[in-house]
Amino acid sequence: MSTPPDAPPVGPSRVALISAWAFPVFVVGGFALISGLPVIAAVISAVRGRCARAQRVLTAVMALAYLIPLASWRFSSSEAPSLTTYLSPTATAVVVATGVLVAVALTVLRFRSRGAAGRAAA
Repeated sequence: MSTPPDAPPVGPSRVALISAWAFPVFVVGGFALISGLPVIAAVISAVRGRCARAQRVLTAVMALAYLIPLASWRFSSSEAPSLTTYLSPTATAVVVATGVLVAVALTVLRFRSRGAAGRAAA
């Protein structure tokens, strides 16, 4: 059973929310390179799902917050063996703050879409 193409967008999926919250947790926990996995999952969820434009924009912001330090580390002449050791405390704080802001915004978006669906059904 497929959904019609003109169906209204739904809120963020559970995968998108878990990925958005896992991203800053991995960075704070010292697994900055592995934090790319939740970012990939969130991007796939935003691209493949019937989500709102806001979710796609927020996921793109999260992906950029990850890709900019990753590219900087890979293409610099730094001797740092990992992304975690390459990131300065300021850069880590910016990446984590961006991840938390995106996760909070996606959570609010999900609750608003659930509330709107409940009001429409009533």
